[in-house]
Amino acid sequence: MKIIENFVKDILKEEYPMDFQKVYDNSQLLQYLDKKMKAVHGNCKTRRSLANIYAVYSILHFYQEDFYQDKNGYKV
Repeated sequence: MKIIENFVKDILKEEYPMDFQKVYDNSQLLQYLDKKMKAVHGNCKTRRSLANIYAVYSILHFYQEDFYQDKNGYKV
């Protein structure tokens, strides 16, 4: 079992109480974000990883806002 940041584990447990570990293990995106979250505990050099998290958030946010309901429009 991989070590998961506590707040990530808490969120997963809340959303998937019975199989949060399985969800984590099967999601490369969650594992990537969790790995980058470890930068919260680091110094200014490691905190550069937080920019990667914001980039992923931005992509997902704009996809959800602009294309989630229109999947065919996203394919164009």
